[in-house]
Amino acid sequence: MGMSFPEEYGRIGASTEATACISSKLAEAWPSLQLIWSVNTALVGFPITTFGREDQKRRTLPFLASGEDFGCFAATETEVGSDLSALKMTAEDHNGKFILNGFKNLITNADRARFMIVFARIKGWKEDISKRHAGITAFLIESNEIGFRDIPGIQISSIRKRGFGGAPFCLVEFDNVVISEDSILGEQGKGMSVALATLDIGRLGIASQGDGIARRALTETREYTKTRTVFDMRLIDLDVIGLRLAEHEAYTDVIWKGVLDACRKKDRDMPFSDDAAKVKLLSAENARRVARDCCDMFGGYWYTYDYVIGDIKNDAEILPTYEGTAEIQKSVIIRKHRKL
Repeated sequence: MGMSFPEEYGRIGASTEATACISSKLAEAWPSLQLIWSVNTALVGFPITTFGREDQKRRTLPFLASGEDFGCFAATETEVGSDLSALKMTAEDHNGKFILNGFKNLITNADRARFMIVFARIKGWKEDISKRHAGITAFLIESNEIGFRDIPGIQISSIRKRGFGGAPFCLVEFDNVVISEDSILGEQGKGMSVALATLDIGRLGIASQGDGIARRALTETREYTKTRTVFDMRLIDLDVIGLRLAEHEAYTDVIWKGVLDACRKKDRDMPFSDDAAKVKLLSAENARRVARDCCDMFGGYWYTYDYVIGDIKNDAEILPTYEGTAEIQKSVIIRKHRKL
């Protein structure tokens, strides 16, 4: 499950590039499985590996790596999505413990997880108060039971959605949840750094997910258009169909080369945040565009359960939105050009 985790925690320390290749193949076969896998590997395993204390790593990474347990990444709130610095969830320091209150929304794996990385703003934070992210801190919550049932005050409910049927999205309520000071991941007040570093990795995961989904849509559509005839011709032999498929294949292949290039920069410890935003933007939008167009090539049959292309389209629709909307990726890309 956590192939990129260091060897001392049960895996092989695979490169970002190798992880992306596996991620794409998983998404091509079953996007829901890839999403669960990616959350465990990128959104939970990476920040624990990078920012966690040794004792936190020992208690969590071996279980995440083996697939025995799942983790979840709780940043999004009902009124806080792309702008993490505006989060409302609070953490009150009380005699060496923290009391968490608030809601997190659209959290993948929450009802199946035993580990949770959650972001909250410490009440009464005095440092950097002029900054919007002042006081935001990452916490690692560890439970002995799936779904955090042994932690008083945590309530988890499932959210109905249109795609990714095998991957749960959840609403998580924190009502006076008491955790120890040792639950802090990284440093107090430095949660924004944890979140941004993690999201860069997550964007590479979504980019590889987009590649796999686009390729599955193209594979299904090529097979269909080779057997479906109209006016005594196979659909694929009509230029109005064949040339569109060729164009989608070209864009998908070129974007994938960009994804691998961004991964190699990460592996070489080069700046890659810009590149992660670019490939997430392009791969996600390409997957959605390909899936929509492929549905059109199925005619009315895409709307039935006889073909998987409709499910592929539903999965692809969310890609430009989660892990930062397309507009957020563009903001990241233009940011360096706006500096004086």
